[in-house]
This record gives sequence, C-alpha cells and structure tokens, in this order.
Amino acid sequence: MKKLSPFCIVFCLLMLSLFLITPANLALAGAYPADHGILTWEYSEFTKAFRSHLQNNSLAHLVPLIAMLIIGLLGYQYYQNRLFRQKRLQELAEARSAIASLPEQRRAWHRIQSSLDCSFKMIHNDKPLPTLHKGRIVDLSGGGCRIASKQNLQIGDSLLMNLQLNPRQKLAIKGTVVRTEFEDDSCPDCTAGVQFLDMSEKARDYIIKWMFKHHQAIAEGTRRVNEGLCLRCGKPLPIDLRETLFCSQCQSIRETES
Repeated sequence: MKKLSPFCIVFCLLMLSLFLITPANLALAGAYPADHGILTWEYSEFTKAFRSHLQNNSLAHLVPLIAMLIIGLLGYQYYQNRLFRQKRLQELAEARSAIASLPEQRRAWHRIQSSLDCSFKMIHNDKPLPTLHKGRIVDLSGGGCRIASKQNLQIGDSLLMNLQLNPRQKLAIKGTVVRTEFEDDSCPDCTAGVQFLDMSEKARDYIIKWMFKHHQAIAEGTRRVNEGLCLRCGKPLPIDLRETLFCSQCQSIRETES
C-alpha cells in the first residue's frame, strides 16, 4: 500500500482541527462566560449542559466526520492509482514503440547487451533440480537471452532462471537452451542461447521496459563521454579529467560506495 501523500495528511489534520475547534470554543466559553457574552447561565449550569451535549451528540458529530474522511481518502487513493496505472501504460507503450523502431531490427525481438547476474536450476522431468547455478546474462530480449556460465549446458536443456532487473523486480522464467558456444576446449565456460517459455505478458512487459531504460542509459552515457561530461552527474569535465570519465566529487562518491 502506498504511503499517504502530504495532501492527505493536511486534509486529515484540517478536518480533525475543525472537529476539535467547536468543543474547544465551547469549553473556553464555559471557563470565561462573561468574556463570551454568556451572562444568563451559572457556570455549573453551563458545564452540565455542555457535558450533556457532548455525551448525547458525540456520535452524531463523529460518524459523519469519519465517513467524510474515509470517502475522501478512498477517492484520493483511487485517483492516484488511476494516474499511476495510466502512466505505467504510457511508459510501456513508449518502450514498445522505441524497441520496435531500433535500427537493425531483423528478428522478432531486438537484443540489448547487458551484464546482469542471474541464477538458474536445471529442470528434469518437469521438476527443478535442487542445485543452484550462477550465471551472467550478456544480452537480453523479450523472447530470450544469452547466458554465460561455468555449467556445461547442452542444446535442449530446460532451465528455471531467476532474473533480478532491479531491487524490486525479480522474475522466475522457464527457458530452453537452443544453442551453445565454447571459447575453446580448455575453457569450461559456456555461453548458451536460451529461449523463454510460457512467459506471462506481465513478465515480458517488465523486460521490455528494462530494455528501454537500459538503452536510454547507454545512449545518454555515450553522449556524455563524447561531450566531455561527467558520466555520473553530467557536469563539464576539465580536459585533464576527461579520461577518468568522472569529476572529482563523483569519483570520491564512487570510491566510498565501493
């Protein structure tokens, strides 16, 4: 559930203050009846009437107020969720359009170079084996990927892959090995082409959106390098720092993070 926005918090505080102002003013009038023009009542009579009024009418005031608050909050949350969904759909449409318009589009899915860590399990008799293998995805598309691993993969092997595109998006995808590449006989490392199987549209949309953002990040990084800008913050670099790609401040931050 999303956190309440400042607008909602202010609205709640405003309504609560309106609810408390009337009893507070009445209590103040009871404490200082002469200052508020109450000259015909004795103080004890006023406080007795005020207490009776609160006891008899508290629910009558409280229930409508709570109902108004609930209706207001639900309406605001519905409006925000609708805007969020429309924004996501628009981003996805832009991502699909951008991927489709990329140059050298000759296959059903354009591949984007990447360096994503992943893990996978071999599938035997439709059941994943317990051993977890590590790998690195060197390119990715909406229909498959190429994965580099020390595991000796063979054409036809079935895999259950775990992909983490960002800290909040982790995908479990089935795939089958359709081709393999080995650097040489002495190197056990294998690069395998994997075709995704039975992928949901939601998972495919996540991948396409990630590809779009990754492609944009690469293009922006290339532009900054060509224009002599800091790769991290985009500020102009002195000539003597252009080979390092980062300004002194960003370089210090990178060293601290590492």
